[in-house]
Amino acid sequence: MKKLIAILVVFGLLTTAVFAQANFSAGGATRFTLAESDTETDEDVGTAFTSWFWMAADKTNEDNTMGAKGSFSIDMADGDFGFDAHGGTYFYAWWQPIDQLFIKMGKVGEDGKHWAGADMMGWGFESNDLLINPEFNYYNAFAGGVLPDSFAFFDAGFNDKTDLQISILPMDGLAINLGFVGGDTAESVFVDNIALQVVYQIPDLGEAAIGFKNAPEGGDRNVWLQYSMPISNMKIEAGLQFTIRDDIDPILGVGLGFRYGNQWGDQFWATARLGIQYDLESKDMIIGFGVCPSYDLEIFRIYVPFGIGMIMPDGGDSVMAWSFNPYIRRSMGGLEVWAGIIAYNGIHTSNSWAGPTISADSEDQVNWAIPVGFMWAW
Repeated sequence: MKKLIAILVVFGLLTTAVFAQANFSAGGATRFTLAESDTETDEDVGTAFTSWFWMAADKTNEDNTMGAKGSFSIDMADGDFGFDAHGGTYFYAWWQPIDQLFIKMGKVGEDGKHWAGADMMGWGFESNDLLINPEFNYYNAFAGGVLPDSFAFFDAGFNDKTDLQISILPMDGLAINLGFVGGDTAESVFVDNIALQVVYQIPDLGEAAIGFKNAPEGGDRNVWLQYSMPISNMKIEAGLQFTIRDDIDPILGVGLGFRYGNQWGDQFWATARLGIQYDLESKDMIIGFGVCPSYDLEIFRIYVPFGIGMIMPDGGDSVMAWSFNPYIRRSMGGLEVWAGIIAYNGIHTSNSWAGPTISADSEDQVNWAIPVGFMWAW
């Protein structure tokens, strides 16, 4: 780990000159919850306030062989002040000495390059940075948190600020990616948590990828197969995930995503996604489904995301989660204004990345909120 940090420091020093004439950007957001409550805790109708601000600098050299980016963010929620709002404080640097080799260090998962991930199963489900959902987070899990964002699609586990990516590019359209997540020992970095993905852009047919993520002894190892393909003004994607556990039958995951229309120009577009997880050992099944139609009324764009999640244990009672979060969005140059209604069942958690959770005890609890907000960037 110390060696990896040392290499990162040297790499950062080498790119200091790059920032001499950097491109700067900044943005911020403010969210007011005009009212919120639930049907079970007997709490009075309350209000909430959250705001965050970020600024970033990035630069690429004239030969387009080296670059770097740094970002800093702060946030304030109901009077509490903090740093690293929504994971927005980070640094990374990249170097491509030859066309066939790409190296990136720092927060590798930010502005990912050469990796293949999810579209409609993840961020592309609503395709905007507002992504209002039960927890107001940036990564929209299925209703009730029954399945995570981008379920059944490759996840290298890039959550650290000292990660490493090495991509080998032997031919056009083909990328062999190695990912190393920061850890305490060389074994944990380069063996226990190694990620591998091979991505191939098939001419006129889409993108196919196969990936593997290792884990320490006793942990879950994952294998992914995924494919995405545009068809006229539509796009489909499919992911298959095998979670391999020591001495236990694997868990099978299937993810299907669909989009009609172009979310960057069409007046109407809609997305749908379906996730299924089946435990071959316990026979338990989890299903998540969501749709999000969107229509531009010219004065504002309306989004109507709706989701259902079901937990179906073998021989036990099923639990159903739901969420309904319609909102409107108005773009005025670099300013975004939005307002919506949030309704969902389950328990509201404090983990802003996870969203609500659902169980038999919380299935009947209905939560609601009326948020408005502003977002700007330049």
